[in-house]
Amino acid sequence: WYGGDISFASTGGYMHQAGFQRIVSDKDFPRKDIATDWGVYDGTLLDKACEDILRGFREHPDRRFFHTIMTLSSHEPWTVPVRTMAEDRLNAFAYTDRCIGDFIQRLRKSPMWKDLLVIVTSDHGIPYDGNSGLHDPASTHIPMIWTGGAVARTMKEEKLMNQADLPATLLGQMGIDHSDFILSRDVTSRTYTYPNAFHTYNSGITFADSTGRTTFDLEGQRTITGHDTARERKAKALLQNLYRKTSEL
Repeated sequence: WYGGDISFASTGGYMHQAGFQRIVSDKDFPRKDIATDWGVYDGTLLDKACEDILRGFREHPDRRFFHTIMTLSSHEPWTVPVRTMAEDRLNAFAYTDRCIGDFIQRLRKSPMWKDLLVIVTSDHGIPYDGNSGLHDPASTHIPMIWTGGAVARTMKEEKLMNQADLPATLLGQMGIDHSDFILSRDVTSRTYTYPNAFHTYNSGITFADSTGRTTFDLEGQRTITGHDTARERKAKALLQNLYRKTSEL
């Protein structure tokens, strides 16, 4: 589920390759709902997605399902249909937050809730001052929330991890083999003994562990922040290994 152009950043092709059986994008909404340059508002997207999920459950209550919903209103130029905060950026995030909250409350009222897992996370962060680069921790430090009736108890996990660790962590909790996800780690397992995070962007790489955080500029061949030879070598080794393994797939 995405309220914008699914071809952006080759997202549609990636989703097809990943095995998604149905893709909903801006083309599936009336023209009047295309409210911004990015696409439809998050409220419109989440309402449509929720109605579809609830209808699918009513028609097939015993069938397992997996949906991914990508929001877009909390993105510059921060255009949303309501004003609750003076600052544009905070106002946009408040709007998306409220839309997600309403979406979850509707699911909570359904019989499916007792067996449902909802995971909320993001692709990147946003430095509040707007002037920081991709090497700034605020750009890469993101939350991940697991909620739903399937969650057995409340807990907080503060280990360093990557977005790529989500599949192994989720499957590990379900007792399902995740060896096919060669770049993913189960951060709740006893084997996760060296918490670290790796980030790549167009021209740089970042590696972080308990000793600190290092960002290396690949174009300028220089350390931007946190000079440390060991972390720099690990970042380069991970990038090289990433290229090698993906070329083998």
